[in-house]
Amino acid sequence: GVTVNVDFDMTAVHPGWTKGSMVTLHGKEAEDFVRTRMTVGSGTNEERMVRQNEFMQKAIAAMNQKILEDPSFGDALLGQLQSISNSNFPRKALAEELGKAYGYEVLAVDHPEGEYIVGSDGFMEFHMKEGPATEWVLEHLYKRVD
Repeated sequence: GVTVNVDFDMTAVHPGWTKGSMVTLHGKEAEDFVRTRMTVGSGTNEERMVRQNEFMQKAIAAMNQKILEDPSFGDALLGQLQSISNSNFPRKALAEELGKAYGYEVLAVDHPEGEYIVGSDGFMEFHMKEGPATEWVLEHLYKRVD
């Protein structure tokens, strides 16, 4: 289970998910928390991304704690994931990557400046502000060469 804060009223998804509550998510509940968009808050993808970021931060912290308590947890987790996923990456290589990732900090999601508007097709669109958009792209996708 992964315990998260509910920052928006999500009672349309699950009755107990009131704004400000803390819930521990398991299985389908975790999927609902990270995927639901249209019936939560303003329905924007940005709000959903905030929830996804929180879930991942908390899930990674929980996995790191489990690995600290039991070093074989990572391999057991990979074994469980193998039964519900498909990858051409060998399990041993995945375990090595998990071991490497254990010591790294997971950074928060960065949100560029902009606004949400309803497009002509009726769907929500995000429009980055032109000046900050260029700066964001240069800062995040390029390396300055002096």
